[in-house]
Amino acid sequence: MGEAHVVKDIYTEKLYGEAQVNYWNKVKENHKKSIKEDNKRIKSIIGPKYSKSTKKEIIEDAKIIDKAIKLGRKKYIEKKGMSTFFSSCC
Repeated sequence: MGEAHVVKDIYTEKLYGEAQVNYWNKVKENHKKSIKEDNKRIKSIIGPKYSKSTKKEIIEDAKIIDKAIKLGRKKYIEKKGMSTFFSSCC
């Protein structure tokens, strides 16, 4: 997120854009809070070492977790077979 600036008129010394600066500062604070809350929720599921910085990464991880939970709850999953590797010796 970029920074917001207030512009000062050099002739009248009026400040323009204060409302927008305040608005964007609140948006940044809310964004940081929501990231922390999302990380906290996912940490409770995955473990204490989880930490992501963007919403996109958090959403992708949440989708992966949901898919894993769905697959883990299936009772009768089709067997895929077993892979083996034989090495010929001597």
